[in-house]
Amino acid sequence: MSYNIARAFGERDPRIWAHRLPLNCGAAVATNFAMRMLKGGYVAVLAADDYLLEDFAERTIAALNKNPSSPGVYTDYIEWYEAEGIKQIHRCPDFDRDALTRGDFINFSAFVARRPFLFDPDWNPVADWDALLRLTRDRSLVHVPEVLAVRRFHSAQVSAGLGGPRMMFKRLLLPYRYTGLGPATRTALNRLMAAAWWVTRRRQSFK
Repeated sequence: MSYNIARAFGERDPRIWAHRLPLNCGAAVATNFAMRMLKGGYVAVLAADDYLLEDFAERTIAALNKNPSSPGVYTDYIEWYEAEGIKQIHRCPDFDRDALTRGDFINFSAFVARRPFLFDPDWNPVADWDALLRLTRDRSLVHVPEVLAVRRFHSAQVSAGLGGPRMMFKRLLLPYRYTGLGPATRTALNRLMAAAWWVTRRRQSFK
C-alpha cells in the first residue's frame, strides 16, 4: 500500500521516486539503499509514525547554513500518545556529546544532516542513535529550539512488541561502543545481552 502511494506521487512529480526492496530487509538496510542513491546534500529520515510541521525544512536548512561546520541540526517536537489522546511538547537540551552517549535525547525524525550517511544494520533498532554518535565524534549538532515535528506513539510500533526487549538490550549496550572499553569487556557485554534477548524471546514464545 505505501509503495503504491509513493509511486503515485512519483508519477505526478519527477522529484519523487519509489523502490520496493525485499520483504523484512530492515529499516537500516532500506535507508542505506536510499542514501546511496542521493546526489545532493541535506538529508532527513522521517519515521513512518511521525510527521513534520510546516516550517521544518525552512528553519532547519537556515540553521545549517548559519553553522557550516556542523554535521546536522535537530528540533524540539510534540509527543503524541495516540491511545490516550495526549499531546505534549518535548523540549530538547542543547547538544552535549557526553549526554548523547548516555542516552538518545534527539527525535531522529526531527533531525537533518548536511549530507548522506549510512546506518549500521547490526544496531537495529537503535541504528539512528548509533548514527548520531558516529556523526558527532568530533563535531557538534545544532539545536533549533522550535517545535517543528510530531513523534507518534501507538500499540503497533516495533518497540511495543518483540522489538521492546531487543531495543532495551541494544540501548544498554550501545554506549559501551563509544566509551573506550577493551575488546574483552565489550565481548562479555555483547554475550550477556544476546543471552538475555534469547531468554526473553523464549519466554514470549510460550505465552
